[in-house]
Order: sequence, then C-alpha cells, then structure tokens
Amino acid sequence: MAALELAGVEAVVVSHDKSMFPQFIYNANAINSSSVIGEKEHEMSIHNIADIKETAEKSQNIVRGKITGLCYTFSDGIAYTVAEVHVSDSLKGSLMPEDIISLYYVGGFAEVQDYNEFYGISGGEQNKYYKFTVPGYPAPEIGQDRLFFLSASSEDFAVPEGGFCLTSGQSSVFSPSDDGESFTGNGETYSLDEIKKFIK
Repeated sequence: MAALELAGVEAVVVSHDKSMFPQFIYNANAINSSSVIGEKEHEMSIHNIADIKETAEKSQNIVRGKITGLCYTFSDGIAYTVAEVHVSDSLKGSLMPEDIISLYYVGGFAEVQDYNEFYGISGGEQNKYYKFTVPGYPAPEIGQDRLFFLSASSEDFAVPEGGFCLTSGQSSVFSPSDDGESFTGNGETYSLDEIKKFIK
C-alpha cells in the first residue's frame, strides 16, 4: 500500500470544518447508530510487537494521558480516528505533562459519498457512514486513561507531521491500576518500575 500523502495536515484538531484540511473531517457527534449503514474491514496488516521491552525501545515517546476528544478522518481510502490526548505524565521522549497531542488510530468512519467518490462508485448518501475496523487494533474512547507507547511514524501508514501513532498496535496501550503503580495490556501486567527499566 502506498504511503498516504498527508504532509501539511495540522496535527492537533481544533475544528471539524472540512475546508481546513486536505482530507475529510467528520464530527463525532454527527455519527450514530442510525447514520451508520454498514461495516467494512481495512485489509491491512498492522505491525504488532508482542514484547514490551522491544516496544519501549522503538517508541519515541511513552506517556500517560486521557482521551478527551475524538474526530474521524478519511484520506486516500483509509479511515482514521483522531484522538485528542491530554498528557498527564511522561516516561520517555520530549512530551510533557499538560501537552495535548493528536493520536491517529487506523479505523473509524467515512461518509458514504466520500468513500464512493474515492473508489469511483456513483451515488452515495450524504450524512450516512461506513464504519471501518482493523482486526486486533484498539479503538479509542473518550475518557480512557491509558499509558501510550507512541511513534511519530508507522511502518503501516503515514502520520501527519506533528501527530502520533501507536508504536505497535494493541500492544502499545496499557490500562492503569487504581493506584497507578501497575499497567495491564496485551494480556500482561507490569509494575511502573518494571516499565521504567525497559526504557532506554
């Protein structure tokens, strides 16, 4: 699959106005069960590293943060979910607490009319959407407080300059314990001290 041409896209999404971006931007509030008319799977393989030590080594930033907003984009035939993440702690990299970043997930929604136009299909309703999923890839939700292993680029898809993606799919997102001293993800639990030892 060819790399997506997303250069020049603003990373932090501050508006859902389509005219501001070269790809389509959809307001999450406009998408609901009655507006989604079908589901599709993106036929793409997401590079997944099972070993947390290797994931930590390959990650440019490792942060804890909360997802406070979502919007959806469709570019070059690929649907993305863009999560606005407020960073609360940084274990690796240049990001700092209180930073707000745009985290790109593969999968999301595309308006039927935009999808059909891209693939040369006639017709298509406005304000009706297809939902796109990638097997084994996490789906973000508003309010999630997570430890994220992040990169500024991906082996699997392009990321706009200034944005971030998960280093290794589902093995890049860990849920904190109530006391914040351990994190669980990809079927494994690690203490905060163990994770810090993996960081170089």
